[in-house]
Amino acid sequence: MASSPAIDAGGTAYFGSYDNYIYAVEKDGRLKWRFKTDAEISSSPAIGADGTVYVGSKDHGLYAIDSKSAGYQSDSPWPGSHFNRGNGHYQITNAP
Repeated sequence: MASSPAIDAGGTAYFGSYDNYIYAVEKDGRLKWRFKTDAEISSSPAIGADGTVYVGSKDHGLYAIDSKSAGYQSDSPWPGSHFNRGNGHYQITNAP
């Protein structure tokens, strides 16, 4: 574990790691999902009001991940962010 965890109201813990993954672990210790970035994650995630997990990676990306899914997020409001459409991750490259 490379970051402090964020814990949602249901007890799921989200944290980054040196192996380039962000992990979601249920309160009973079972892995809910993991999501791979292109570099290690040493920043702590934040959880939005809608359950979206936001985390920065050393690949210079900000990831927005749907906490209820298997790590997929369909939209992101930030230019230059990364997000996953369910089949690998996608990077917006036209940042203002």
